[in-house]
Amino acid sequence: MAKAYLRDSEYSRQEAKNALREGLFHKAVRRAQESVELAIKAVLRLMGLDYPKNHEVSGLLEAALKRMNPPQEIQSALPAIKRISLKMALERGPAFYGDEAALKPPQQLYRKRDAEEGVRNAEYTLKIC
Repeated sequence: MAKAYLRDSEYSRQEAKNALREGLFHKAVRRAQESVELAIKAVLRLMGLDYPKNHEVSGLLEAALKRMNPPQEIQSALPAIKRISLKMALERGPAFYGDEAALKPPQQLYRKRDAEEGVRNAEYTLKIC
């Protein structure tokens, strides 16, 4: 399961890069979020942990790692991974549905810099995981 999640994470990361290249910035953010989520869930699976069926599980990863003695690279990356996961989970809905209250579709909510940041976040998270 962990290997499958990592493969899917990589595929979503590649889709995010393609969407960025095509100027579909909202799609790049959405696919980057999926990549981050799947990469973290792959690590949890590898650790033999079940996780809640929601889109943000970095707190569970943090708690699990506190019980272990992970390599320093992982320990020092954890705050960034948690920040990335939390931020991107908040972007998940708007990147897909837009802002219903303002009647703005997702295409109007995201710019190139948002998509670039999302892709960078996905690449970093996948590399660490």
